[in-house]
Amino acid sequence: MAAMAAPAATQASESSLGALQVQADGLRREVEALSSRQRQAEHAQRQREQASDSLLAEIERLKAQPEGVARDLALNEKLALSQAQAAVLSRESAALRSGAFQLRAARQRLVALCDRILRTDEESSLSAGQRLLWLRLRTAQVEALLVASKPAAPAAVIGSATAAMTAAATASETVDDPQALREQADLLRDSVDKLRRELDRLASRSEELRRRERLRERASRVDEDLFAEQATARRRAGGSALRGAAEMAAPAADTTGGVFSAPPSGPSQPAATPRTGPDPSTLDALLRSEGSGDPAVKQQALQRARSELETLAADLLRRATQLEQRASDLSRQK
Repeated sequence: MAAMAAPAATQASESSLGALQVQADGLRREVEALSSRQRQAEHAQRQREQASDSLLAEIERLKAQPEGVARDLALNEKLALSQAQAAVLSRESAALRSGAFQLRAARQRLVALCDRILRTDEESSLSAGQRLLWLRLRTAQVEALLVASKPAAPAAVIGSATAAMTAAATASETVDDPQALREQADLLRDSVDKLRRELDRLASRSEELRRRERLRERASRVDEDLFAEQATARRRAGGSALRGAAEMAAPAADTTGGVFSAPPSGPSQPAATPRTGPDPSTLDALLRSEGSGDPAVKQQALQRARSELETLAADLLRRATQLEQRASDLSRQK
């Protein structure tokens, strides 16, 4: 019963893994769509902010002119237009904040889903490359979350002095909040842990590949020894037959008046080792080409992946340490 349950559990795990990947791929597309809309909205807002800047500059120019009916009419018109633009910018800012919140939540769900995929793949159903793709996707979402947590510069908020002061205060609270910095550091350290676990998995796969190669090399040496033994036995057998033929021809030469007759023509000994199978180098190449490719190429790819992940983990760890140090410095200042 246990033997029957194991394949069923494996199939269920693979089915669950496949469903998670489909779900994650759909969520990835949703994140890309939200991110694209957010970039377009931010671009449109920057254009309106530039138009508002120009309008404010025109208002200041009109205010500097001498009072008069024409000047007052133009100024009132510009002021009304400025108020309308400020209302539009306020609504767009609210929409941008809502979009940023939705995008952040979607990225967080995608990070959690990538973690579930990597955690569910206990039987290594995914190849090293597939796992690396999900891990890269996860790391990209973490990076995007960290970038999104940085506040916009106060100069990017155009409108009133109150709005600019509010933006500056929000920026100061976000940048100088030790708790927020520690949360960002924890997010980075969690990514480092995921990378290190993947490094261990890659090292295990690399060692398994080397172990299989060692077994293949031993099998190849056994084959070579077997071929050598067969060749030696055949050479000995051929030599014995030649010696027997020479001994039989010697008396015949004596009865013909001392003229030595050469033995009948024929192969004296094998010219080369008999080929009972492929050449050891060819056999080794065939063994290495089984499966998905050349084991040497696999080993090289695994090494490159490990090197890349090690570099990335070191960089994330360095940044996490810097954030923690800044949080500690801010805590002591307060």
